[in-house]
Amino acid sequence: TSEPPYFTPDDAVTIEEISDSAVKFRFPQAVSSDHVQNYRCELWEGNELVSICYRLSCTFYTPAPETLTIAFDLPGSGEYTLRIYGVNCFAVESTEPLTLEFNA
Repeated sequence: TSEPPYFTPDDAVTIEEISDSAVKFRFPQAVSSDHVQNYRCELWEGNELVSICYRLSCTFYTPAPETLTIAFDLPGSGEYTLRIYGVNCFAVESTEPLTLEFNA
């Protein structure tokens, strides 16, 4: 049985850049006993899913990057939530996402 990837309690998402129409985030790699292959990144405005994007973990690089970036277009100003789930090589996802709430 494959265990889901997880983020440590000290892990956090940061905003790298933000404008009226887009936002770019930086986040740390998840931990897993299996290979973390990618990340499912969701942007929510309230209870509405605005956008979803998959981001490769880039662990095929040597050394693998400790942090990754992801960017989203913003539909307008509002209160948003970013949720990031690690996905391992067996398609098992994190049970608890890494999250960030922000205003744009």
